[in-house]
Amino acid sequence: MKTVCKTYFRRRKCVYWISYIDQVFFKNGELSNDFPKESYKYYEKNAIDGDLQGIIQEMDYLNELGIDLIYLGPIFKAQTTHGYDVIDYFSISENISSVSEEEANDILKKLLEEAHKRNIKVIIDLVLNHASKKNMIFLLSLKD
Repeated sequence: MKTVCKTYFRRRKCVYWISYIDQVFFKNGELSNDFPKESYKYYEKNAIDGDLQGIIQEMDYLNELGIDLIYLGPIFKAQTTHGYDVIDYFSISENISSVSEEEANDILKKLLEEAHKRNIKVIIDLVLNHASKKNMIFLLSLKD
């Protein structure tokens, strides 16, 4: 467990868990989706050691800890492990889900369903103010 702390969220006390892509995820639930370290342009020393499947597998444990909010750092396709240089805001990073876009979406849906079954909310960090120079929005802006 990387970060478990108590805070106030919208005037309601909650216990939340923060999981950033550049930190170790809670658990590596699916080894077949791991990318070699060399495949990232910039490989951070605390790179990905887990995935969304690992969070799903340990959802009961998170619930037992009293966690009622999971904050996921950037999960979208990016060049770096931290995910703050988003290439595609509509694709989940393959190495934390699946190579298949349909399967990746299903994994995220399952995570949300499993969390909500336990009254755990999920926040996804959507970093619209950061984009890769390979992002279509950035590439289109170069034409103008």
